[in-house]
Amino acid sequence: MSITAMKQALEALYSDDLDQQSWAKTNLMRAIKRAENRNLYTTPQPRKPLTNEQITEIYTKWESTKGTSWADLMRAVEAAHGIKE
Repeated sequence: MSITAMKQALEALYSDDLDQQSWAKTNLMRAIKRAENRNLYTTPQPRKPLTNEQITEIYTKWESTKGTSWADLMRAVEAAHGIKE
């Protein structure tokens, strides 16, 4: 539910029209339930160090491509940490 729709629903709660009030309550409750099921983070989640196995796998793939740059290796490490542009 968009912010605009939420504002409209809040306005409908104060309406004299009982159908509008019912619509507003139903849709706001749905929006709240959807929001409760999302993982919302206010701070970045801590990242764990790569395991030796992960490091070996990344290095082996990089080494087998002969001719790639160190930057490609660093990008592979970033990707393993979920860092992507």
